[in-house]
Amino acid sequence: MKSRFLASASFLVLAGAASAADLPSRQAPVVKAPIMAPAWTWAGPYVGLNVGAAWHRADSNYTDTDAPPNTFPSSGSRTGATFGGQVGYNWQTQNWVVGVEADVNWLGVDISRSDHSPYVAPITVSNKIPWMATFRGRVGIAVLNNTLLYATGGAALAEINSSLNISGACPCFTSNSTRWGWVAGGGIEYRFAQNWTARVEALYSDFGTKSVAESSGGFVGYVGKFKNTVTQARVGLNYKW
Repeated sequence: MKSRFLASASFLVLAGAASAADLPSRQAPVVKAPIMAPAWTWAGPYVGLNVGAAWHRADSNYTDTDAPPNTFPSSGSRTGATFGGQVGYNWQTQNWVVGVEADVNWLGVDISRSDHSPYVAPITVSNKIPWMATFRGRVGIAVLNNTLLYATGGAALAEINSSLNISGACPCFTSNSTRWGWVAGGGIEYRFAQNWTARVEALYSDFGTKSVAESSGGFVGYVGKFKNTVTQARVGLNYKW
């Protein structure tokens, strides 16, 4: 009798365990973590376009080297449009950003004018810069995770065609060359989408003074000089990888 009771109890325990195993699991559902967008960084390569205004100032003169007081100066300026493209690369450490950038721009700032000297016939002066390029470093600080304030500077290169002609006498002084100079400026850049930034910047370039000897007309001992500077104010759009 006792053995039958134990057998029945064992059967009931086993049956209950089997039924419990068949019941659905009551484990908590697995919650997947949301997929987060990668954190923004200014580091990496970028390419873009720019457009704006340029101001070209040109100072020209010719001087009798045998009599330094006999210098005949002529100055002029021209404001026009500029557009071009840029490519660069940034590195970022915490909020500090350093980088390198190169750009090439077309300039609509040709200068041509006539000045009348009390000592000679009217003088026609021309200074043309059809294009220029810059090769610059950049140093900036990132604020608010989407804005970059930066300073920039480096070397500038431009095609500069200059001439100074004395009416009725000669095309006396001509300089057509590609000239190096320096450039400095700064700006602000803003990220408005994951891979897109917009910027506003100003650049000042100085190409120094080019001296040329008189080429014709019998003005022996005279030297012509041409000095050119360019200021650009422009907006740009960049795509960053």
